[in-house]
Amino acid sequence: MIFAPECKPALKEYYDKIEEKYKDISNQVETNKINKWLKEFPDTLYANLETLNNVAAVLDDSYQVRRKKDEFYFCRYDFRHKCELHNSCASYIHYLGSNCSDESKYHKGKTCDSNGDCLENTEVELVKKDRIKENSEEGKSEYWPHLKPQTVRHDKTLNFLTLRIHFRRIAAKMIEIGWIGEHLYLPPKNY
Repeated sequence: MIFAPECKPALKEYYDKIEEKYKDISNQVETNKINKWLKEFPDTLYANLETLNNVAAVLDDSYQVRRKKDEFYFCRYDFRHKCELHNSCASYIHYLGSNCSDESKYHKGKTCDSNGDCLENTEVELVKKDRIKENSEEGKSEYWPHLKPQTVRHDKTLNFLTLRIHFRRIAAKMIEIGWIGEHLYLPPKNY
């Protein structure tokens, strides 16, 4: 596993933001949740990185996880549906205990939602721009698939605790982590 240059500063920024926001919170329940996350955070981060390391170990030359006979069983979708996470976030990642997803075609600007609503081009460009990070080869790459170690809805007070690990497959048995930190940009949703 390789870490791209933006990982370390993004992780520091994530932690610093938690400390900064912590000072402004007076609600004891929310303070307790932050304290709990800060205690769990190192182990959770390590476990998720270990999952990616274990996945990298089984990547074949086509950069796909070798499929096991019963792999569909581990998908989050019921057996009648094709496992959509196989290519972008192999169900093996879910089997190892990490939550993983790719950005939707909607957010990638490749399609419209079921109502026929499409993102405006500016929104698509903002989403894509935020997924392009410095890579380890002194260039830039897109990092769409991501682990989701901690999720707090964006409309909640503690949304700054949301943690994402964006990665890409770069070779057989090799994954590059491009981002470890707060949730990257997505257009606001109406809840």
